[in-house]
Amino acid sequence: GLRGLGVETAKNLILAGPRSVTLYDPSLVTWGDLSSNFYCNPAHVGTTSRANASFRLQELNPYVKVDVVDHISLEDHAKYSVVCYTEVFENIDKLIEVNEFCRARNIGFILSTTYGPSGFTFLDYGTDFTITDDDGEETRSFIVASVTQANPCIVTVHEDKRHIF
Repeated sequence: GLRGLGVETAKNLILAGPRSVTLYDPSLVTWGDLSSNFYCNPAHVGTTSRANASFRLQELNPYVKVDVVDHISLEDHAKYSVVCYTEVFENIDKLIEVNEFCRARNIGFILSTTYGPSGFTFLDYGTDFTITDDDGEETRSFIVASVTQANPCIVTVHEDKRHIF
């Protein structure tokens, strides 16, 4: 699905730089989509699928091959290493079927959706997927302002943000 959450997910994934991303959402653009999918415009309403309207995502990273598919069968999921659904369909049995198909083939399955200000995410990377946390410490973050190309490189962090590094 390429409503608000779906287009943001696709955008961030493309910016991260995998080899390829396939967009699937055959639903025609509606007026409501104009407020959540920044690639949709009034000319798309009722005439263009959300996936085709979102194809301009390819401009974000020329190293990522972006494709649009208009139909996807259960067996088509076998082509991918991760499958991400961002809308819960009326038929939850279909999502369970896709998840079981992916799990049996060690294909990552992500289901996420929003309900106004809340939402959920379900991840299934199979029985062999292991998360390792050596020290149990909380993840720390900071903003990198610049990195030089010198050897050794110099990393500069944002001066206005406190950190313990």
